[in-house]
This record gives sequence, C-alpha cells and structure tokens, in this order.
Amino acid sequence: MGREGDEGAIAVVAAMMSAVLIFGVGAVVIDVGLLYAEKEQLQSGADFASWKVAQACIADPAGCTSAGQAANARLYAEKNAKDTRADAQVCVNNQNCPVWGTTTTCPPQPAITGTYDTAEVRTSTRNTDDTRLVPPVFAHALTGGAYQGRQMGACARVVWGVPATANALAMGISKCDWDRMTSGGKKFYALPGLDPLLQQTGLYSMLGLQPPVDNAVAISNPLLSWCNNPLDLTSSSGYAWLSSVGDCHLSVSTSTTGVQTWVTAPALNLLSAITCTGELADARASGRPVMVPIFDSAVGATNLLPASYRIVGFAPFVVTGYTTLLGTLTSVPSILTNTVPGIASTLCGLQRCVYGYFTKSIIPEHMPTKFGTTKNFGLTVIGRTG
Repeated sequence: MGREGDEGAIAVVAAMMSAVLIFGVGAVVIDVGLLYAEKEQLQSGADFASWKVAQACIADPAGCTSAGQAANARLYAEKNAKDTRADAQVCVNNQNCPVWGTTTTCPPQPAITGTYDTAEVRTSTRNTDDTRLVPPVFAHALTGGAYQGRQMGACARVVWGVPATANALAMGISKCDWDRMTSGGKKFYALPGLDPLLQQTGLYSMLGLQPPVDNAVAISNPLLSWCNNPLDLTSSSGYAWLSSVGDCHLSVSTSTTGVQTWVTAPALNLLSAITCTGELADARASGRPVMVPIFDSAVGATNLLPASYRIVGFAPFVVTGYTTLLGTLTSVPSILTNTVPGIASTLCGLQRCVYGYFTKSIIPEHMPTKFGTTKNFGLTVIGRTG
C-alpha cells in the first residue's frame, strides 16, 4: 500500500478512535449530569423539609423532637424528589439524633447568641426499588461493570427563636393582658382575608390558627384598668405609648433591663395620642399584624407622670378598632362582627382602648445569629444557618 493508502487508513483509525473518545466523554457527561440532578433534588428536599420541621415545631413545641419530626422530614423531602423517593433524617436540637445514612454534612454553624432551637435534615438517594445508588447509564459499560453508581446526599439546617431586637410600634401592651387574651399563650387567632405573605409585610402568618375573636386593651391607668381583679393595683396592665423617634416606632432590645418612656395621658400627652392614632388607623385598615413590645412591670405613680416599662418580648397584634380621647363618642368600631367582652366594652366607654387580638407570626431572616432569651409571645425569627 502506498503512502496515500497508509494516510487514508490512519485517518479512518483516527476517526474511529475520536468517535469512541467523544462517545465516552459524552457518556461520562450524561452520568455526571444525573448525579448533579440528584444532588439538586436532594438539596431542595433537605431545604424544604428542614423549614417545614421548624414551622411544625413553632406551631407545636410539644411535638418538636427528632422522633416526632421524622415522618414530617421524610414527607417533604419526597415531595421534592422527581420520583417521589428519598431518604430523610432529622435531628432536633442535637438530641437523640439518628445514625446518619449519608456522610454529607452541613457547613459549620456560625456563632449564635441567645436561646434558640435548631433542626438539621439530611437527605440521601433512595430509588423506587429501595436501592441507594444513582444507577449509571453508560459508565457501567465503560468501566467493564466496575462502576455500580453512587449515593448522593444533602444537608440543611434551620434555627429559630424569639427576636433579641425589634423595630416595633411604640405601643407597649402588658404581659398580663397578653396572658388574658391568649389564655396564657394557648389561643392565637388567624388573620381574616389576605395573608401577609401576599402583602410583603415581612411578617408571615402561621397557618391552622383559630378564627379571630375580638378583645380590648385599655390604656394603662391604675385607676380605671386592671388585669387580674379591681383590687390588684400592682400588676402592670393595659397599653402605653412608649418613647419613640417621632414616627410612633422604636427599636428596642430585650437584653436591656428596661425602656425609659412615658404613658399617654389626657393631661400631658395629647400630642402623642393624636399623632399615633394615625398608626392605629393604618393598622386597622390594612388588617395586618403590627409588632408590639410586651412589658411585665412598670415604675410610675400614675399615668399622669412619666413611667418606665420593662420590655420582655414582642408580639404580633392585629388592630381591629380603637376609642380615642372621648371614649365611644369618637371611637372607630371594630372590623370584626363579634362583640367585645362586656367588661372591656364598659371600660372602653370611659377611656381610650385598642380593640384587637394576638396572632402568631414568623420573620424570615438570612443567617440569624442573635436571639432573645425571653418568653415567646407569638413572634419567631427563623432562618437558615447551613
């Protein structure tokens, strides 16, 4: 065979080898793509499942255990799998954790202060035949049967707790009234109409709450309002306008021992009462919850003098109506059809009142690292840390 014939044969062989090489590379790319797709589904499942576990724990702390949330984690991990099959394990607060079925771990958790809870979910491959490896399409043949597949895994972590600091409406409500209106934290009420999630408020309402029931909080006044009984003049009760930056809002931290402020009174603080009534009107019209400070004690002789209120937490409160300086003569009726309890209605005929109810809300935050250490009054910060 001449030189030209040799060159032709070499070209044919080279073309065949290139085709084999291209086919092999293509086969590897396909199998690697399958692994990436599996990883993406597992990560999405871990993210979704860990978030749902956290929400379930916020709604029902009694059921917030690793064993109690195992089925919940598996359910939502499977919802994110294309074939609806995935393994999922959960560990709540690092207690009674399972033996992990995957070596994939979450990134290290950042330093966090305060009191908080955590849920970690790890997902891994599980096929319809209950095998645990992502089966190869071409790599099995290219390796002579040596490559059987690979198990993929993912991890996600969520933490939640009460806020340490908040920018709230400067209308403090007593813990005693919060206890009265929520039956000690056992009854929270849902929002009527459009959910805040669709209104971009930053406060996400919890689902599964009771239909709203109206109630009232009277202005903090030892002479006309009480929480436990008419003879109890020591328990802080009612609501009070706290010192603000001029827009009827204040930024306050529960880590401090108290907040120096004053109580709105007809004789001394008419300007504040008039100015902040606009905030109540806006809140009533929107139907959205507002964040309010909760105080558990007050230092001050009467509501005619400046007073100090100790802030112990924050709560989401839905304003449904209010009375102003002249009581029922200039009141703005509640948007709810059910009536305010009789004794509250009587008190509100004598002084200023705010109608409304407490709900449960969560505030999503990116990589939260600071939480409060006080009681949860229905407002929870939640975010991912891995």
